[in-house]
Amino acid sequence: MSWIPLADAGRLRSQARRTLAVRVVLAALAVGCLVAAILVSREAGGTRRTFFSNNRSSVVVIDTSGSIGPLARSLIGRTLRKLLAAHNSFGLVFFSDTAYEAVPPGTRWTELEPLLRYFEPPPEQRPRRPQETPWSEFRGGTRISTGLALARTILRQGHASDAGVLLISDLNDSIFDAPVLTQTLTQYVTDKIPLRVIGLEPEPRNKVIFERLMGPSVLVQDAELAPARAAGSGSVVTSSVGPSRALTLAALALLLVLGAYEHWAARLRWREEPA
Repeated sequence: MSWIPLADAGRLRSQARRTLAVRVVLAALAVGCLVAAILVSREAGGTRRTFFSNNRSSVVVIDTSGSIGPLARSLIGRTLRKLLAAHNSFGLVFFSDTAYEAVPPGTRWTELEPLLRYFEPPPEQRPRRPQETPWSEFRGGTRISTGLALARTILRQGHASDAGVLLISDLNDSIFDAPVLTQTLTQYVTDKIPLRVIGLEPEPRNKVIFERLMGPSVLVQDAELAPARAAGSGSVVTSSVGPSRALTLAALALLLVLGAYEHWAARLRWREEPA
């Protein structure tokens, strides 16, 4: 290292302190962003939001086909209870091999609560037999495309661009419905309609078409529905990673700036000789 004699080196002390302060501030900001990103992601794990949070135009599509037995029916009831416990308002579509709109989007939870009695598990002491429901005459085979297509039509007619659809089904679809279901799911992707699916103990092979076309995050658990609600919040189906991702990117940007600063503004070292 070469040394250059400098008579007024003392004047560089203020610039050196300023340079050190810039380094410290950039490093502190980067570390702070990373810590905040971790905290936000942890908090989001318990307070995630969904399209049911602030939108009353969303639709829940429920499978009422012949393959839905007492256990699956009780699982549907459990999911609906969690949605209603969060005071959500939404529409309902029931389907088997055909679909119909049970209640329109925006129906208040108080009006939906009477439907819960049709999704109660039958007492063990009673003989197991099909429970009479308002849609019993519609019970038949399973064509999931009919329920999703009707829900999409409802959203389009209501011009609900930011609403979503929650499908509750065992996904035991008819093999003859596969081409139409593929087309319907493709339309959801094209229209950017959020879709989430709660599977009622579905077989792995029945999940493939949804995961292939909509991504692995399309399938959620009803345990991810938060019964507790804060003011203005709703139940949970999908998580939001936007804030944590933004903070992480900010931290990386600050680290890049710090690295560039260190590269282009290398330290100027000096020593003072005794007089």
